[in-house]
Amino acid sequence: MLRHFAVESYKLNQKDYKFDQLNLLEIYRYLLNREGYVKSNGTIDQRRLNKDFIKTFETNLLILMQSIPSGIDGDCWLRAITRKHRKSFHPIRHLLLIHFLGESVDTIEKYANKQYRPFGEEPYICLNPAAEHYLQPVITNLKVRRCNDTKRPVGTFSCACGFVYSRKGPDKTEEDKTRIGRIKVFGDTWLNKLHQLVEREKLSYKACSRILKVDTKTIIKYSRQSHMNLTNTESSIKSDLKQKWLDLINQYPTLSRTELRKKDPSLYMRIYRNDKEWLKKHSPVAKVNSVTNKRVDWVQRDLHILGMVKKAVEDISAKEKPVRITVSSIGKMINNKSLLEKKVDKLPNTMKYIESVKEDTTNFQKRRISWAIDQFKDEELEVWKIIRKAGISERFYLGLEIEIIRQIISEKQKL
Repeated sequence: MLRHFAVESYKLNQKDYKFDQLNLLEIYRYLLNREGYVKSNGTIDQRRLNKDFIKTFETNLLILMQSIPSGIDGDCWLRAITRKHRKSFHPIRHLLLIHFLGESVDTIEKYANKQYRPFGEEPYICLNPAAEHYLQPVITNLKVRRCNDTKRPVGTFSCACGFVYSRKGPDKTEEDKTRIGRIKVFGDTWLNKLHQLVEREKLSYKACSRILKVDTKTIIKYSRQSHMNLTNTESSIKSDLKQKWLDLINQYPTLSRTELRKKDPSLYMRIYRNDKEWLKKHSPVAKVNSVTNKRVDWVQRDLHILGMVKKAVEDISAKEKPVRITVSSIGKMINNKSLLEKKVDKLPNTMKYIESVKEDTTNFQKRRISWAIDQFKDEELEVWKIIRKAGISERFYLGLEIEIIRQIISEKQKL
């Protein structure tokens, strides 16, 4: 492993790699997406990434590289390097991440300016055998999520003909594009075709299954549904649907149009497609929320919050086991963390006081190490005992705490 990184480092010195921070971040995000670390909401699964990263390289190597991904948010280099780059990172850490993602400094160039599309570019193929555009690229509505078990992308393809199907990706061959994992909705086009084959052409269920490319049991199930026999009475169906919508309004008189739609989305969409104007006239009028302008006296509020913050700092300092004094810990104590984080410019006195009392990592380590030493009283002081008592994980310290411990012990011995 060390030889590999020696060779990669040599390449960095010999070749001219033109990557800025933003360019690298886009490449990392593409590779993280490819490897399944990007969630369906677009965020990175940092916990799983951290766990797999340490498992891949093992702790001893990462300690040697001074690259254990520890700490919270901004203190964790792995979390920071996969987000918007607000600072630079040591080249060895870039090499570690690149290797973890299955690439090298020579191969990542090909992923520049590339977006991850597990199912290729749109439009996508419609796989509805009942449609005239069967096997034609007409679908533009695709939703992608991640499978909870396999972490593979799952695409849901929705066609204008009403046919909706899904499959796991990514697509690796042309044959994959014609594969269906699961049919979610058959749609009116498919159902009407089934009605025609069964009721008019009098084909057998087995023959219908071959034409519509589904199991015979599926043909039997849908052919027996009552609505399949009402195709020729479309006006009656529309009337029934509208009556159901009016009944829904009477059942929930206080709900808005959007809230009623959530109660029965399929009913809403069927009426919307057939008679949009009727639906508009027979729906609750949109409510206009009146906004009351309540101006805040920020000068007075600043003084009030300052008093609460001073009391919170006293309470944190008085805790038996040391707790780091930060904006976050103070915000939790006063039960208003968001105010201190989002209204900094509105609370000048409060923020000035917090800046004067908050602790950086080194000062907090000194305080909790000093506390740990005091707990031993007359016992013999040993570094490993102090580290354990102070709550510092042995996996994550790189020697800094040892220097702090020796310094504090020396000062206490002088006293």
